[in-house]
Amino acid sequence: GGLEVMDEAVAWTYGKCLEHGMPYLTNMYFEATLTYLVWFATGMYFTYLDVTRSPTKIQKDYWPTNWEMLSCAVPQIIVYGLGVVIGWVQWVKHPQEMSQVIQEAPPTFIEMIFQIVVTFLIFDFVMYWQHRALHTVPWLRNNLHSVHHVFSAPFGWA
Repeated sequence: GGLEVMDEAVAWTYGKCLEHGMPYLTNMYFEATLTYLVWFATGMYFTYLDVTRSPTKIQKDYWPTNWEMLSCAVPQIIVYGLGVVIGWVQWVKHPQEMSQVIQEAPPTFIEMIFQIVVTFLIFDFVMYWQHRALHTVPWLRNNLHSVHHVFSAPFGWA
């Protein structure tokens, strides 16, 4: 059935990665790097929509200026990017200590879906409490999070 086909596709992809000796897959920051790249691409996509004045925008009466987008985007890109770079530098310096063991057999499709769902739930839980802390702790609210609330309509980086 359909699950067997998906299991075979996962196994094939997994096998190709191991066969070609992709050591970066063992880096414990590999997932963080993928997350950063998706976050960055998403921010750039929404920036493109704002710059081109896309008709898909919900708040059509507000368009952020280039300066507003840059002043919000650049600090985030630098801070999150540095975190990823520092992680990779640590892995290059200490590959044994900073590597994960990749299991020989790939997960089944159902196991993979389960792992993705659990990861999203954990991420959502952490993001909720992080955001709550940004509102609750005065120093965090006044010095970091306040930029987010300067704008009346959201855009890709705010």
